[in-house]
Parts: sequence; C-alpha cells; structure tokens
Amino acid sequence: MRNRYRILGAGFCVLLTWWAASSVGLADSLRPAHPFRVLTTIAPLYSFVKSIAGETVELANLLPQNADPHDYVLSPGDARRIAQADLIIRNGLGLEFFLEKALAEVDREKLLDASAGITPLPQWVSPGSPTGGSRAGEMPPNPHVWLDPVLAVVEVENIVRELCRRDTAKASNYRARGKLLVEELLRLDERYRHSLDPLPDKKMVSDHDAFAYLAERYGIQRVAILETRGHAGLSPKLVAWVLDSIVRNRVRALFSEVNHVSSELRSISRDSGVPIVLLDSMESGALRADLYERVAEANRQALVGAFQGDSSAHP
Repeated sequence: MRNRYRILGAGFCVLLTWWAASSVGLADSLRPAHPFRVLTTIAPLYSFVKSIAGETVELANLLPQNADPHDYVLSPGDARRIAQADLIIRNGLGLEFFLEKALAEVDREKLLDASAGITPLPQWVSPGSPTGGSRAGEMPPNPHVWLDPVLAVVEVENIVRELCRRDTAKASNYRARGKLLVEELLRLDERYRHSLDPLPDKKMVSDHDAFAYLAERYGIQRVAILETRGHAGLSPKLVAWVLDSIVRNRVRALFSEVNHVSSELRSISRDSGVPIVLLDSMESGALRADLYERVAEANRQALVGAFQGDSSAHP
C-alpha cells in the first residue's frame, strides 16, 4: 500500500512539474515580444513616424530639442538607442554627419534614408563668402528637403514603404495613416501656393541656406546666402556687396532660423534697416505628431507677412 502511495506521489510530482513548466511556457508564448523600435534622427522625421504609426511602435529621436545637427555629438544613451533600434530613419544627404561613425558598426539593413529618390540641390552661397565662387558640382548637397511639403511627401512615402516591409503585421494601418498624412501635406502645399503665388518680389537674404527647397518650390529668389556657420566671419567687401544687393533688389526681409540668428545678419539688419524674419527649420523641434504641419503653417504665415511688408525687426 505504501509503495502505491509512493508511486502515486511520485506521479503527482511529475505531473505538477510538467504543469508548472507548461504554464511558464504558455505565459512566455503569450507575453508580447518587444515593440518594433524606430529611431529617427530629427524632429520632422519623428513627426512623420508618429503620424503614420501612432502608438504601435516604440519611437525615439536622437537630436535633442534646440540642438544643432551641424555640431551635435552623440551621447552614450544615443549609442544604446542606435544599437537597440529595429529601424533607424535618417534624412540623409549629409545632414547627420554626427551619426556616421556610430553607423559604421550598424547593420545597413535597418537604416533608411528618408530622402531616397529626391534629386538634391547643391548648397549655394553668395560670391565672396568663405565658400563662394565654387561651381555647383563642387558643393555638397543641401539636405533640408523636408521643408518643401511636396518633398516631405516623398519622405513620408519612403517611411510608409519601409515600415510595411519591416513590420508586416501592421502594414494596412501604416498605409491608411500614411495616406491621411500625404493628403494633409498636399493641402499644406496648396495653402503655400495660394498665399505666395500672387505676391511679387519674393526675395530672400539669409544667413544659412536651410530654405532652398522651400524657395525653389514657391518662386522665392535667393539674393544672398551668408553661410556664417563654421567660418570666422564675413569680409567687409562681402558685407558691402550684400548691403548693395538689398537696396538694388528691394529686399523687404532678411531671414534666419529660430535660435540661430548670426551676429553678422543682425549687423546687416541694423545697417540696412531691413527686419529679420524668423523661420523654423524644425530639426530640433518639439517631438509631437503635429509638429510638421504646425511649424510649416507658421513658416507660411511668416513668409507671407515678410513679402507683404508686415514683418517686424528681430533684435
């Protein structure tokens, strides 16, 4: 009898062990794998992905708010995010040179250049500036393609396509939400055209060529670009040429980026009496889904005001 109890007891222990193991295995199988991790480099791309994917991906961005991609240095936390990401979305065209060394050890399969398929404009600066006089073929590409809403559509379509390829279970959701975003960008383009096309004498003097694609799209003439970043300053000869160009071309406004107004442009504004109008290039803006539409609309209003002569001088 005792032997029978021993056998039953042993059998029960085996059964209990099997049940426990099975329960653990079942729990493991029901526990979701980590969310699809997407890492963007700049705020506009974050905005696009957030609009396309919502909360269905784990989304992070590299460039901190108000940082400058031209001089940003990666942190140890950035390195961890790069290593853990399933998909890294960058603008490309040389914007993220701060990222190049880190990407040397990254599987290129998980890297997307959102600007793929866009023919870039060369960076352009005025004759006599530190890099002036170079032929277009010798200049690096201008990376600021996202500021043109029509080219932003290309970036959105590239992102949607890659998300669908890499995260197939949610492909229909990505396509549907991406279609809505494209429609919004095309409505934004129509607002730009409707408000800017009728305005004559749309001319731009700026201290950084961030708005080249925007100018190209909407018929804004770049009179002078004073590329001051990374250079010692502007020569007296160039300053005199710019002041003369402002008068000859009847330039109504000087343009600069929010948080990046150069002392040289401030000086030219004081000497010419022409106000500085601030535009937002968005690279390090607030991380939210509506960033692009909100900032692009503010830029549109600033441009219209500047060309209508309604702008006020910035200190």
